[in-house]
Amino acid sequence: MEYIQTDREGRLKFAAISRTALGTKGARLPELGRFYARLPALGVTQVFHLGGVNRGVAVQLAEIYPLVPGITTVESHGVASAARIRAGGRSDWDTCGNRLPIVHGASDALLGHLVLCYDETFRNTCMTAGACRRPKTASVVEDRLGDDLPEIVLVGGQREDQVRQLARGGCVIGVGVFDARPRYKNPPDIFGGTIVDVLFSDTGELVEYRAIFRDMSGGEKDVKVIAQ
Repeated sequence: MEYIQTDREGRLKFAAISRTALGTKGARLPELGRFYARLPALGVTQVFHLGGVNRGVAVQLAEIYPLVPGITTVESHGVASAARIRAGGRSDWDTCGNRLPIVHGASDALLGHLVLCYDETFRNTCMTAGACRRPKTASVVEDRLGDDLPEIVLVGGQREDQVRQLARGGCVIGVGVFDARPRYKNPPDIFGGTIVDVLFSDTGELVEYRAIFRDMSGGEKDVKVIAQ
């Protein structure tokens, strides 16, 4: 996958998940399947997986991973894993780099970038996002290439559910984990996926963004809706 495209009005909607822990005791396949099954009704066609698939069971993922018509999973890490899934007959799996261009559905103009990262050291969300972002450049040539455009930074691997605004008009979105390794038996830590809905202006401004975390740990409810 080389870029992601908004609709003709500049709206972009997708889902994001992290740490599904497949192949371990923390895996929650029935809940993952229900999460995927609800996405078409929400107008979502792409799910970005930010990390924690468990590469050791990559060959078996083709047999157990949810398959929902019209939904593509985009893996931002482990290209070899995705290649093996495709070899197992799954055409609904794709890969991308950690910095994915966002283009307008009507004009094909570059609007910004989707930055995908996974926190393996359990730092806070903004620390991880800051380490992944590209610093603002003073170069006019590089600015014309889109280096000064908004960024939507997704951070997986944590249980933080938040959206924070960046100085350049972008945002940081914490993506909750999908395994269930509770620190407390009752109630368990929440787990689930995030629905992201953003709107760009024709000139590339990020004028609206919303992140909804769908809790699958029992209630199947929206834990938090954060919007601007």
